Amino acid sequence: MEPKEINSKLLELVPAIKPLFSSVTDWLEGIDTGSTIVVEDVFMVYVREQLEAQNAEELKKCSDFVEWLSYNVEDDYAGDVLVISIFEYVHFSEDKARFETLFGEKANQVYLSINWN
Repeated sequence: MEPKEINSKLLELVPAIKPLFSSVTDWLEGIDTGSTIVVEDVFMVYVREQLEAQNAEELKKCSDFVEWLSYNVEDDYAGDVLVISIFEYVHFSEDKARFETLFGEKANQVYLSINWN
């Protein structure tokens, strides 16, 4: 999987993220910007904002993106984006419990399978 596919899926599932996405990626490689950068600097920032605003509708869309990545975890690149940019961020966050609410069934299964030691 390539960054363009992951980034396009993010924009499809979470269309309200487009202004933030553009502000970060327009000076980089646009839609082809590395997805680890996009997920860390765009998606996780957006998720934090939505958690603080308790915006259930947008959080559901964010959850759908995490779940989509989880179903594609066998792809090396998608798996790296999921584990490094989302799961590690969540695992080491002071708000871990709040972020874990994003995990659907598959994401939770993948997250719990990781040996954090």
